[in-house]
Amino acid sequence: MVRIKEKSRQCRFDDGRRLAITPWLLAALLLVSVGVAPVGAGNAAASEAEPSSTVTAEEGVALARWVSRIGEQLLASLEEPDLAFSPLRDGVMVLSFVEQRKLDRTTSFGRYLAEQLMNELQQHRVPVVELRTSREVRLRETGGEYGLSRDPAEIANQVAAAARLTGTYTVTAEQVMVTARIIDNRDSRLLASATAVIPRLEVVDELLSDPVSGQQPQRSEPMYMKRLDL
Repeated sequence: MVRIKEKSRQCRFDDGRRLAITPWLLAALLLVSVGVAPVGAGNAAASEAEPSSTVTAEEGVALARWVSRIGEQLLASLEEPDLAFSPLRDGVMVLSFVEQRKLDRTTSFGRYLAEQLMNELQQHRVPVVELRTSREVRLRETGGEYGLSRDPAEIANQVAAAARLTGTYTVTAEQVMVTARIIDNRDSRLLASATAVIPRLEVVDELLSDPVSGQQPQRSEPMYMKRLDL
């Protein structure tokens, strides 16, 4: 407990110790007693609490549902729906979707479509081939464990899959038109196709905001297809 004597501007603790009171120390004690936070503390806490994005969970769920419908359309349009007799039984590789007007450019939106459709195919028991599996698992003490890579030097330069799932998207002021297709790797025959018109939700705009071109200054190594008998 602290007792303040205004005349001498000293405070005395219960154990007899004394402390000179300066105007600044007196003001600090008064602020603490009324529960006032230091200047700037409230603003710092508010800034930390403010989200960096206005994207809502509902928008994320809505986008996932749109992509799920694309996957359902693809499987429904297969000429041979029975996987035991379908070319898909030998595996499907899923590639990033690209802009329709520039086929060597994609965004996080195009990569998101590919990731979600991989899940959709696997949920329907379609064999999916992961292209980005690295030859070795990389361990970092402060970072974690990594088994995927886009570095050609770290992944296999050959892959065996009977078909590939890819597609394009066209962005307009109010919507994104997506076209997906599954192509036979052996004869380039179209096995399935689907389309969707997705509204320009904030989550979509955020995913579209980082275009990346496939035409890099440093030439990337191609990945070759292993021969599959017809």
